Amino acid sequence: MREVSTHQDVSIIIEWENALNVGAHRTQAMLRELARQLNDEPGGNLKVTEIISVFDPTNIAEPDVRAAIDATLSGNDKNLTIKFLPAPGANYYAQKNIGVSSAAGTIVLFLDSDVVPENGWLREVLKPFDDPAITIVGSAVYLEHRTLVQKTLALIWTFEPRVAAGGLREAQGYFANSVAFRRDTFMSDPFEVQNDRARGACSRQAQRFLDRGVIIYRSADARLEHPAPEGVVGFIERAIATGRDSAVGGRRGWPRSLMRAIVRGRRLLLYRRRVGLPVWQIPGAAVVAACWWTCIALGGIATMVAPRYMKRRFLL
Repeated sequence: MREVSTHQDVSIIIEWENALNVGAHRTQAMLRELARQLNDEPGGNLKVTEIISVFDPTNIAEPDVRAAIDATLSGNDKNLTIKFLPAPGANYYAQKNIGVSSAAGTIVLFLDSDVVPENGWLREVLKPFDDPAITIVGSAVYLEHRTLVQKTLALIWTFEPRVAAGGLREAQGYFANSVAFRRDTFMSDPFEVQNDRARGACSRQAQRFLDRGVIIYRSADARLEHPAPEGVVGFIERAIATGRDSAVGGRRGWPRSLMRAIVRGRRLLLYRRRVGLPVWQIPGAAVVAACWWTCIALGGIATMVAPRYMKRRFLL
């Protein structure tokens, strides 16, 4: 009897919308680390065979995308295919859907243009797929935490504080910036694309999978660093966008979002050591957190008062 091959190809999909909101150095750091990890096989029967870059040519020129890729990934592996997919008018989630539609791999792995993987991320996020029963594996994303503001947001924002290790466990969701799927699983229910919401489609997609009985896993050993909002303006805009997105989802959305954010404030005490927040900085962190929550509330109220205007603004 002929032996059936269990070889699985992996397609990595990189969106280029977030690259517009961070410095070029951030995207270059991501690409350099990815190139380094590609030199090491992820293990088992998996092999990365293609990189797919999806971008909106009205926002970023194709030569710029090609130059960034060529400087880091071209020539990394003679068997590695690199695709460039212009997607005029496509937003964050639409770019991801387009990338999967073009992917040849049986496994698709999303990697955003603004997150920087830690050593071993690629191996740890792909290794679970040696088990044919596993269809979705999310990464452990944490916020950079060097300044007081960053430390505060690392504790109270949507991401969990960084963990040293933890293995593979079942989860209730994932972040679209670094999650792997079996391609047929993803194609059975792609991201919902709504032009009036900037984020949240991954949470809604995850809930639909859970409702169908699909088990979601998270590898705590597949860690990546996400950038914090940059400067005072970036801080305010991101918080307002959080309240705005919640209010667009329904009249009760932003109060719930605000209350969840405030409840996460207890992390300032529970997990402060994970981000290096000393006791004497807690009062300052509380002030930062209060400013963050205030801006979320303002974003929600403004969306209820002027929905047409707000639906065109703060799409971050």
